[in-house]
Amino acid sequence: MAELTSSSSSNSSSKARAGGKGANVSGGLGSGSADGVVTSLAFRPDGGSQMENVLLAAQGDAVVHVHVGTRRVLSTVTEEGNKINTLAMRADGAVFASAGADGVVRAYDEASCSVCCTLDHGDGVATTGHTSHVFSLAWHPEDPQVLLSGGWDNRVLVWDLRVHR
Repeated sequence: MAELTSSSSSNSSSKARAGGKGANVSGGLGSGSADGVVTSLAFRPDGGSQMENVLLAAQGDAVVHVHVGTRRVLSTVTEEGNKINTLAMRADGAVFASAGADGVVRAYDEASCSVCCTLDHGDGVATTGHTSHVFSLAWHPEDPQVLLSGGWDNRVLVWDLRVHR
């Protein structure tokens, strides 16, 4: 059994921390977060032109991409003011989602690690988005544009990325 841990931290608080790129994981994942708890893990599917054996880890306000074989931090994405509770990687590996204490579900383009969709308001008629912490995410098994989220507000919401709600 191997352990992926690191004690390094980055001074940057930008969305995609350049300081996390290429850093060696040698004692905590290196998110720079004061909250070192890892709350969720997801593997990126292997294949295509993407690097294989990449693990996504939610740690405090960060999503850390780690190459498992080399234990190197490839990138770190931060969500200022949020504590990330859950991650989900879409089956094709092109998009990952995060959610947490702020009640917002975010979908990210995996290649650029940039937010492609923020899901927080529902349709404004029948749904209003989550009103509290979100603890679970799951992609629909047959429709890659549909993401489900569940939270402390006792609701499961179905989001359609095509319409951002």
